[in-house]
Amino acid sequence: QQQQQQRQGSEAAVAEDRQHDGSTQCGNTNTKSLTKAEKEEEDVCVSKKDERLRHIHFLGTGSAIPSKLRNVTAIILTRGIYVNDQGETVFEAQEHTNNSTIDGGVDVDGKEGNGVASMLFDCGEGTYGQLVRKFGTASIDRILRSLRVVHISHLHADHHLGATTILRHRRDAFARVGVAETPLVVIAPSFFYYFMRHTLHLTMDNSVYIDSSLFRNGEQALLSRKSVVSDKVLRLYADAKASLGVAAVDVPLVKHCLHAFGLVLTFTDGFKFVWSGDTRPADSLVHAGMNANVLVHEATFETALQDEAIAKRHSTAGEAAQVARRMRAQHLILTHFSQRYKVSVGYEKRAACAFDLMSVDLDNVQAITGLNDTIDVLFAANDSDEGVAEGKKEKKGRGGDSDMKKKKWKEEKKKKWKENNKKKNNTKK
Repeated sequence: QQQQQQRQGSEAAVAEDRQHDGSTQCGNTNTKSLTKAEKEEEDVCVSKKDERLRHIHFLGTGSAIPSKLRNVTAIILTRGIYVNDQGETVFEAQEHTNNSTIDGGVDVDGKEGNGVASMLFDCGEGTYGQLVRKFGTASIDRILRSLRVVHISHLHADHHLGATTILRHRRDAFARVGVAETPLVVIAPSFFYYFMRHTLHLTMDNSVYIDSSLFRNGEQALLSRKSVVSDKVLRLYADAKASLGVAAVDVPLVKHCLHAFGLVLTFTDGFKFVWSGDTRPADSLVHAGMNANVLVHEATFETALQDEAIAKRHSTAGEAAQVARRMRAQHLILTHFSQRYKVSVGYEKRAACAFDLMSVDLDNVQAITGLNDTIDVLFAANDSDEGVAEGKKEKKGRGGDSDMKKKKWKEEKKKKWKENNKKKNNTKK
């Protein structure tokens, strides 16, 4: 109830702001220039707003390798699932109709159509462990059964190496309730399919794979390729979209490595979400995500390290902010930070910096953009506390002067070695 009240309050504030600047709920269209028919269409769009809560949960916000504070990249989008103020995972109830599994698989009792669904954006190593930490051991099976789509942006290991574990545990989660596994839809570069075939003995995977390049000219290009994509795959794809409340998917090619893609989701109520993947600033992403409500963009380097970002085909925090401005995105969240940064890469105005296990209500993103300084203080305090604890531990274990003892021990050992060599030489003589 608190979540819904906060959401209603934020919606009222956003509606008031948009009324002030002449924008509407389903886009940035100026109401003064709308015809009567267009205004009626806008009213219908607003009335169809998705009532189920949509959240993104950051399971990993670092790049390349895991560190103490940041795991490698993974984000899960949930519809009808959130974590409340007490840290409990809540699954929103939904009336089941027509005995269809379109709305999210099964619940813990094995009943179909519980009205919840989720989608993974990338799946670096350790993603399953992060899911358990975020949602708890009691809820992890339901989270895995709610998973309908996985999007792999590109084939660097820090973005896909956790997929095998996720698929294996998902299969087990269905088996524990005695329900047939709902096939997972995997949208990824074509070579990812061949990689997963080599781990088939571990996962017993029955997922369906869609090559990201088939979206190159938009979703319609995919839907028209029936000679390449079977009717079964297209049906499962349509069911998965419906369970997530998604009307359209776009997978634009971006500038990183060979076969690197971003992701644009347009929901049935007009809400637009964009995930950049790893990339340099890309016109294709800007065009596909124009007027986005939320943009999650990589910011591997601080703004001052642009040359290094260019060399490694990543973006700086400043460049991510420029992409958001060009895209006319309402909100920007930065992620995928180099592990050299303990806290952040430096903040851009009106941008939020993600950290591991952070949850964001997509309809209330503005609530987190003012918390950057507070988050920095918390990270700094944590680092300071751990430093003190490590110092006490070392002092307790070594008697308070471990370095001196170690140095003295080495000198004595070296002295004995010289004496032994001298005795050997004298014996030979």
